[in-house]
Amino acid sequence: MSKPNVPTWLIPLALIAAAVAVHSGTLGHGFLVDDAHFLKGHWAAGYPRLTDVFFRTASQHYAPLYLAVNYWLFEHYGQAPQVFHVINITLFALNIALFYILVRAWAQSTALAALSALLMTVHPVHAFIVGYKTGNFVFYTTLLQQVCLLLLWRSMRGGKAGRAGLIASYVVYAVAILSVEWAMLFPLYALMMLRVCGGKSWRDSLRVCVPYIALAAVQAALYLLVAGPRAGLLERFLAADILLTEYVGLWGYFLAKYGLTVLTVHGTGYMWDLAAVPDPAWLWAGWGTLAAVGGAVLFGGLRTQRWGAFGGVWFLTGWVLVLPAMLAHPALGFVFEPHWVYFASFGFFLLIARGLLALGRRLPPAVNIIGLAAIALFCVAVTLQTQRVMRTEEAFCEYWLSYSPRNRLAMSRLAQIYTEQGRPRAALAIHHRLLTAGDGQEYRELNNIAVLRHRLGDLEEAEAQLRESLAREPGFAAAWNNLGLVLQDRGRTAEAIDAFRAALRRNPNMVHARINLAYLYLREDRNDEAAAAIAPLSRAVVSPEYDREALIITAIIAVRQQDAARLSRIYAALQERHPGAAARIRLADQFAVFGLPGEARRAWPSR
Repeated sequence: MSKPNVPTWLIPLALIAAAVAVHSGTLGHGFLVDDAHFLKGHWAAGYPRLTDVFFRTASQHYAPLYLAVNYWLFEHYGQAPQVFHVINITLFALNIALFYILVRAWAQSTALAALSALLMTVHPVHAFIVGYKTGNFVFYTTLLQQVCLLLLWRSMRGGKAGRAGLIASYVVYAVAILSVEWAMLFPLYALMMLRVCGGKSWRDSLRVCVPYIALAAVQAALYLLVAGPRAGLLERFLAADILLTEYVGLWGYFLAKYGLTVLTVHGTGYMWDLAAVPDPAWLWAGWGTLAAVGGAVLFGGLRTQRWGAFGGVWFLTGWVLVLPAMLAHPALGFVFEPHWVYFASFGFFLLIARGLLALGRRLPPAVNIIGLAAIALFCVAVTLQTQRVMRTEEAFCEYWLSYSPRNRLAMSRLAQIYTEQGRPRAALAIHHRLLTAGDGQEYRELNNIAVLRHRLGDLEEAEAQLRESLAREPGFAAAWNNLGLVLQDRGRTAEAIDAFRAALRRNPNMVHARINLAYLYLREDRNDEAAAAIAPLSRAVVSPEYDREALIITAIIAVRQQDAARLSRIYAALQERHPGAAARIRLADQFAVFGLPGEARRAWPSR
């Protein structure tokens, strides 16, 4: 009996539908973790012009496309997290479909391609990445790299169309590499594909990959020039107080943990960490076992079917940059974020699929069907459980800490959430835990504790904590800004102005320090200096909150200077950029605070 003829388009369409079905549960979720930097405009303040994303960085990354895309999205859809989820799910599903197309083209095996893509669709390691709004860069960078591989693969046919495809792949890669540093590894993947899948010689493969290598070198140079000093690789490594051999062992520990992710009902969090290196004997035993098993798998793949080996090498290649990424991370090295190896995980699932198919040849068809269904259902169950705890950031951080109790980022975010909820004492308890962590970040926690003490009305203690923070790290702009607020409330205006100025000298892009300084100048009737303080602000790059405050400050100055035309323009701008009653109420309140009752009545929104 002949096998059923399945249309070639049906399988990728089914994979897309499966990806959407598995991850549609995240559509009602809010923002998480680093999303707050975009939502509140913290990072955007560092980019007065859009082109600045190419020449400076607000984080330890050099990723212009990542920053530009998310700034645009948050400017237009910052109050609609559902839009971000739709984008992530769509990009994830397209990646799955393209992965299937690539594997089928390489291996000429529909079964291997379909099983690899299915495993990737349901595996719980991707649950967080899909639900992490600003994690969209993971998906579009990977999608662009897959498009590069597909164009490169088709260029092997030769002729004019082949040359055009090759040139197009170089152009697409130039865009992909602007998204995140991980794309620097793409030349290795292209080289492997040409040699293993395409059968080209190493020399010919390398010749084709030279432009990719050149682009990757440019990206590496830009990273070192722009983001490198901010990342502080060497400083972080020295602060970690760990031997390089132990560090490599820790790298292996995370590699092994990634491979076993599916076995834990907790799924995976945003970041794995260790407060200290595990016992060296245990660590190296685990690393040695991992190396032995990995070597056996790769050797077996080479002896039986190249696709197992190809998948294994593909996966391991993605870990090349994990070691420096662990160093560059603000948590001082003892961390690993699973989305770092998203593109590399394609090889992981190809390797598993190859092994399952080899095993399936020895089993009855009914056993294969039942086994595959059980694996898929188990993975989906773990994925859905992870999605449930991601509904709110508070629940997610508490869940995250349940299996990584000393995770700095999770504790910091939970403390921020408690602060925003009006629970300063609960937040203080977490910050005191972080203060005793001994990870070189004590100056940050002293600042955080001082902010909460300020809110509780303990101004003397808040000032003492801030001065201790600055004694440990004199360049910490946030502490200077918070010191200015405390001194202002203690009636020491001149000192407060000096503190705000000190914050801006250390970080000219600190928008809230500019706003605070401008308001203080207004209280002193120093209108021109208040206007100068907020002059560098640009509506296109600051959060709505700061843009609103800048307009209010400008309105107060206009009233004092009796500039009616300017005041009318400000009212129009406020209505256009901040429609609704909230902004007008805030304006009216500030007019009243500054002794302008007539303008306060005019500004109050009419019924």
